[in-house]
Order: sequence, then C-alpha cells, then structure tokens
Amino acid sequence: MTDQIRILTVRDLRPKQRILAFDVIDILRLLEPELEQTQWEVSGLECTGEASERLYAIEASRERVSGSVLREVTSKIRQVIDGKFVGHKGTAGPPWVTILAWDSSGFDVLTADQAVLDRVRGRFKDVSEVPADQYKRC
Repeated sequence: MTDQIRILTVRDLRPKQRILAFDVIDILRLLEPELEQTQWEVSGLECTGEASERLYAIEASRERVSGSVLREVTSKIRQVIDGKFVGHKGTAGPPWVTILAWDSSGFDVLTADQAVLDRVRGRFKDVSEVPADQYKRC
C-alpha cells in the first residue's frame, strides 16, 4: 500500500439499458476482509429499497457503523443514487477508503490500497482512473 490516494470511477451499465449494473454493496464486497475492521460514515445520501429508511437513519445519526452493519443494510438497498461512504480503520486517522455514488451515473472509489484498486479493476469492466489533481466530486 502506498500513501497516495488514487481514484477509480466505475460506470458498468446493464446490457441494452442505461442504468448501472451494480450498486454500493458490490463495491463493499470487494473490501473483504478489511470491511469487517472498518467503521463507516454515511452522508449526502439518496437511495431506494427495503432498507432505505435504515440507511437514512444511519446517515442522520452521524455516527460510524461497522462494516458488517453497512454490508447488511446495503444488501437491501435497490439503488444508491447519491451518497458518500467513508471508511476508517480504527477510531483515529484519515479514511482508508471512500466510496462516492453520484447521480445514478457511477461510483468513485478513493483509496491508497493497491489490493482494493486491483479488485475493483478485476470485477468491473468500465473503470477509469482520475488524476487526483483533476478530481472534483469529493
């Protein structure tokens, strides 16, 4: 792992449709086993699905939740339209990963963890890297 944050944008679409073929749960699954040791903050949320009210409550509380709680809740979300998911290892220090959903058009994954970057590139087809000095969404 290097100390430099890198940014991947993922925009895989369903065949013959103009909607994303994945959601935040699919990215979270790529973070195993680190997901279990990560505490998450949620903000800027807009979502739909069976557990949307629970995810909105997590956001409103402004408290961190465990990776297992976030995985369980997001597995029952139909779509994250917008949202920022910031993952911290432990209680102090900067985030080790940020997932940003934007406008139902894509997700950005920000991390210095090369293994995570490799997993994202291996799982998704439409992946591009954004130079940090040109990144404007987060």
